[in-house]
Amino acid sequence: ITPPETAELIEAIVRATGAVKVLELGTCTGFTALHILRAIYGKPGARLVTIDARPAHDEVFFAKYPILQFVEGWTPDILKTLHGETFDLVFIDSDHSVEHTKIELAALWPLTRARSVFLFHDLPEWQTPAAREAVPIRTFLLNKCKDANWQGGIVPTCEQLDCLAAFGAGYPP
Repeated sequence: ITPPETAELIEAIVRATGAVKVLELGTCTGFTALHILRAIYGKPGARLVTIDARPAHDEVFFAKYPILQFVEGWTPDILKTLHGETFDLVFIDSDHSVEHTKIELAALWPLTRARSVFLFHDLPEWQTPAAREAVPIRTFLLNKCKDANWQGGIVPTCEQLDCLAAFGAGYPP
């Protein structure tokens, strides 16, 4: 689950970039989706499409927002059905593996434009206190930022409770 401070940061980035059409890969409970909705609600043309293969959100609550479209399924398959749409910002919190991310990025190119913003979640600095090497997806994305087609970096966010539970004390805040 995305911590409140991280969801608020995402909301602030959506507002700061002026994004109106947002795509979220990995909905889970919909906590981040709620923050994205707050950032775009009331803007002309606002739209949030959110995808998850194993959703855990409150469908009745989110059905109240006509600018939100939830799609259940495997993201690479669902992304193919969205051709013709263009998103200003994409929040990616799905599989977290390099291979899956490569497939998603290939499917996202036709759905984005120059200067679309991509936000990736769950890029810890290292795997465990005993294994202090970066997780593979973090290394992949940092190398991607060196590509001429990309600009970016990693913004540290607050300590996540799931990291503490999984890795124990000593995980960096």
